[in-house]
Amino acid sequence: MRDIGKNIKDLRISKNLTQDELAEKLFITRQTVSGWENGRTQPGLDVLGELADMADEMLGTWAALGRGDEGVS
Repeated sequence: MRDIGKNIKDLRISKNLTQDELAEKLFITRQTVSGWENGRTQPGLDVLGELADMADEMLGTWAALGRGDEGVS
């Protein structure tokens, strides 16, 4: 099973965000994001919900791009 910190880092990088930018979006500090990514701490359920929303946005974008490619040779 993947570590939640790795998942958060992968999501952040895929959204082209720095730790500072992600922290600002979540109204937390950069040090908190760093702690998650390095496995020192874990986010609370409220923040996990916000991160899940970000991941859903990304999946929706990927799905839309995939539909646009259908039928292309």
